Parts: sequence; structure tokens; C-alpha cells
Amino acid sequence: WTPTRTGVLPLTLVQQEGGGGAYIELTQSIGGQHILVNDPNDLRTLRVFQGGCPLIVEAGDPPTLVGDDSVISVLGCDLTEASFETSEPVTVGNVTATMSDGSAAPGVTVTSGSLQVSLDAALPIYQWLRLDVEVTGQTSGVSTTLTVFMAHTPLDVNGDGRTNISDATAFGAEFNGGKDPNLIDENCDGTVNISDATAFGAAWNAGAANSGPLPSKP
Repeated sequence: WTPTRTGVLPLTLVQQEGGGGAYIELTQSIGGQHILVNDPNDLRTLRVFQGGCPLIVEAGDPPTLVGDDSVISVLGCDLTEASFETSEPVTVGNVTATMSDGSAAPGVTVTSGSLQVSLDAALPIYQWLRLDVEVTGQTSGVSTTLTVFMAHTPLDVNGDGRTNISDATAFGAEFNGGKDPNLIDENCDGTVNISDATAFGAAWNAGAANSGPLPSKP
């Protein structure tokens, strides 16, 4: 692969081998000599960084979403905020909100830059909120509509799209094991302790039990 322009260029390297003992090197070629990228002993080396590099935006390219287009909460706390990464900073225009069950959507605020979404009320559980956001790229100057989704699936610890006794079992196993806050920080305070077991029980008794699955996205 030969770069055709200067700048920060995205590159994906995929390797597969099944027998063991193999390795791979990423090198650059200078005058027929292969030099490892990021070689600390050669000033000619190409600097490569893992992740976090901005996408290259060409003039005329519309803004796009980076990564997944949905945020699904599996915690007992209410889902009122979400963040969606865009390929360039954007200016936000009109926002249309649609609930999958046809009910009235919460009030929505979407800030410019990347898409930072704030709701004035918690999402109903196991329902999709669809947001169609008109944006204009601050680099490209091109306008388009980006569609993102949010859903709150409380206590779905095992990730099967519903809340039932299997999640209580999975909660207990994780609480006594890894205590991953991404799975069982039910009160959303950043730590896992007995308060999360209390919050799990409260959400379960408040109606999360035997809920789901999610309907089709609107």
C-alpha cells in the first residue's frame, strides 16, 4: 500500500493463523529496505498509533457515524444521556424523535460537535427511541441526516434481550466474581457493592422482571 497524500491515515491490519508459532511485522519500505514501524532505533520510521486517530474527511464527503448506531443500557439506572461519535464535528439542525411503541418521545436535546444526546425524561424500558438528526459537517460543509437509536434494557445482565431469573443468577455470579461495573453497577455510582444488589432488587420489583424483548427498531 502506497499513501497518496500526507496527513493522518487510517489503516487496519488483520491477521489470522491457527497452528501457533506464527508472527507478523508491520514495516515500511525505504530504498528497498524494510524498516519496522515505530522502530525506536531508526529516525526514519513511520509513526503508527493504535486507535483514536481521526478519520480523514475529504471535501464533499458527508458526516457519518463511527461505530455502533445504538446505545443500550443494561443497568438499573435510568437512561437519559448518550454519546455518538461522528467522522467530523457537526452542527446540529432539526431533530425528529420516534418511539417504537408510538408513544410520545421524551424531550430531546442534541448538542453540536459530536452527537451528545440528553433526554428530559427516562426512556420507557424495552422500547427504542429513534433520533433522526439533521447535521452539517464543520469540516466538509456537507449536510445529511444521521439516524441513531437508544434503548433501556434494565437488569439484562446476560445480554439476551430480556429480563428474567437468568439475569438474577448472572448478577449473583458476577457480584461474587469479577464485579464488572459495566454489567452490575446498578446504581451507576462507578463501583460495585451491596448497594447495587439493593438497586437490582428495587428495579426488579418495580417492574423490570419478565420484561422484554426489544421490538423491531422504528
